[in-house]
Amino acid sequence: MEDDKYILIDLEQTLGTGEVHFWNQNRFGYTKIPGVAGKFEVKEAATIVSNDLDNNTVAVPVKQFNTILEKYGEVMN
Repeated sequence: MEDDKYILIDLEQTLGTGEVHFWNQNRFGYTKIPGVAGKFEVKEAATIVSNDLDNNTVAVPVKQFNTILEKYGEVMN
């Protein structure tokens, strides 16, 4: 179920450019498009966040992120 998954946001890229950078699926680069951002199981998301030595990666539940996106007319598929 998608609502049980997490998106990952890279704060270093986001703060450096002023645009939100999401992790792509399979840990392969970044995207600025919310609808194509990777969706990670809780265990994988927690591992990625905890392994980020610079603490620049945050996990956001897809369900909560969709609530934010709905206010701007977009929802992750």
